[in-house]
Amino acid sequence: MTTSHKWPELYDPEWMHEHYTERKMTMYDIADLLGCSDGTVYYAMRKIGLQARPNTTRLARFKRKPCRTCGTVFQPEATAHLYCSDRCQPKAARQRHTCAFCGTEFEAKKPHWHHYSKKFCSAEHKRVFLADDPSRPRRTVNSDGYVCIRVGAGYPGAYATGYIREHRWVMEQRLGRGLFPLEEVHHRNGHRDDNDRCPVCPFSVAPPEVRDGRLHCTACDWESVSQPNLELWTISQPRGQRVDDKMEWVVGFVAQYGAQYGYALTRI
Repeated sequence: MTTSHKWPELYDPEWMHEHYTERKMTMYDIADLLGCSDGTVYYAMRKIGLQARPNTTRLARFKRKPCRTCGTVFQPEATAHLYCSDRCQPKAARQRHTCAFCGTEFEAKKPHWHHYSKKFCSAEHKRVFLADDPSRPRRTVNSDGYVCIRVGAGYPGAYATGYIREHRWVMEQRLGRGLFPLEEVHHRNGHRDDNDRCPVCPFSVAPPEVRDGRLHCTACDWESVSQPNLELWTISQPRGQRVDDKMEWVVGFVAQYGAQYGYALTRI
């Protein structure tokens, strides 16, 4: 018997075989007997190679039926199970598909294992295909109401599919740099699809510039009437309430944004 574990009985094959197999005790009964959790019992059973009994309550919903290949009566785990094992399942019954990215044939995986098992042979090929597919829309709206534009895979701050939220991309073009982790872009009027774009030029054109508090498009000389809708926010805040902590935060904050807004640190 192994004594390095807190419950050595769980790792004793003879003790577990007697209580679980012969006495027909459940994992919950053994856990209550030893004072541990049922997950600990299940982990120990996997370690010693003891096969867990099937969930008879769930399997009782499916009637036992003969295998279509060998005729052996078996307990199906779902209504669509027609064969007792993969060996009895004919090769023709295993659906084969062609990967949309590499063109190789592969056997379809179970739907609850992989959501794109019928179109791509791997998750990597699916991500690359979706990121570089030219037929996908240049501009789309996600479920949250934000406009997303396709900038391609590998773009800083973009999703794995090659899309980035348009309001963040517009602010990056305006600042000439990428956004910091603690920076956010806020819509003043609350409309998530109003991202300071020129209503005349296509979306492939660079966003308008900000001149004297107005938007000015360099491609068509369009100028907005109102102020820009997007404004840069930051969620950084000073740590603690001591004066030393706040002064240290102020120095770092001005050093980060001072040159952009015309502020500089001076000695008093």
